[in-house]
Parts: sequence; C-alpha cells; structure tokens
Amino acid sequence: MANDGSVGENIFIEQEVASNREGAQGVNTPPLTFWSLAAKELLQQLQTTAQGLTTDEARARLTRYGANLLKPKKQSDALTLLLAQFKSPIILILFIATGLSFFLRDPVDAFIILAIVLVSGLLGYWQERGVANAVKKLLAIVGTKASVLRDGAPSKTFRSKQLCRAITSF
Repeated sequence: MANDGSVGENIFIEQEVASNREGAQGVNTPPLTFWSLAAKELLQQLQTTAQGLTTDEARARLTRYGANLLKPKKQSDALTLLLAQFKSPIILILFIATGLSFFLRDPVDAFIILAIVLVSGLLGYWQERGVANAVKKLLAIVGTKASVLRDGAPSKTFRSKQLCRAITSF
C-alpha cells in the first residue's frame, strides 16, 4: 500500500475494499485490493479516518457486518478420509497388479500386494486424522489479536473476531 505520510504505515484492514469503481467510459471495473490504493483513498473507501473509528461506530459495524471469522472448512467424515487414501495413481496401479496376479493364478503375490496397499492406506488415514485433530486443537488455542485505534487513541487489544471493517491498527 502506498503511504503518503498522512497516515502511519501500520494500517490493518480486515477486508478488501468491496465497492466497484467507475471506469473512464462508465464501465464497472473490478474492485481494487487494499494494498494497491493510496492511504487517503483507502480510508475514504472504508469510510474511516487515520484516528480510527469511534466506539459506537465500531459497535454498529460489528452488528451490521457480523463477527470477523472465516467460514470453517467442511469436515470430511471418516469414510471419505479413508477412501481418499486409495485415489493416488500408484495405488490404483497396485490394485490393477493385484487383479492381474489373481487373474494369472498367483494368489500369494496378489495377497502380498493387497496387504501392502491396505496397510499403507490405513497408515495414511491414521496420520491424516491425527493431523486434522491437531490442527483443530491448535486453532482453538491460537487467537489472532490486534491493537486498534478507537476514538483517536490506542485502545486495548481485541481478538480478531471482535474487529470490524475499517479498523485502523497500530
């Protein structure tokens, strides 16, 4: 983001500027991202000032726009996670090799290949399930915080979900 000296370098914007701008021929152009705007223009687009929002305005925006949270990813169930372990090309080739071994009347090789593929898939499932649970627990512990300007003065530190659009941070 360009800094014209009128605003400190540490402006934290929670969301990109969402409004479209009119082009020279009156055609809508895609919205500009916050880092491509000059500080004055960005503050104007977000309807805020370098002194931050008032407490009442921040409360009103939080009510209007809701909590500053990302939409959670869809959780895969256990069966989907287990079946995903068998979708790689090498595993599919090994399943074909197992079928060929049965077809060529070599059941010992077929069972050995099948056992290796199944053990590999189960280990992959167990590891992915453990990683997913660990990430879920870490996200529950970790909370992003920011110090913001309220009513022109540094305010206390807020959790990210308590922030609203157009907060000026330091």
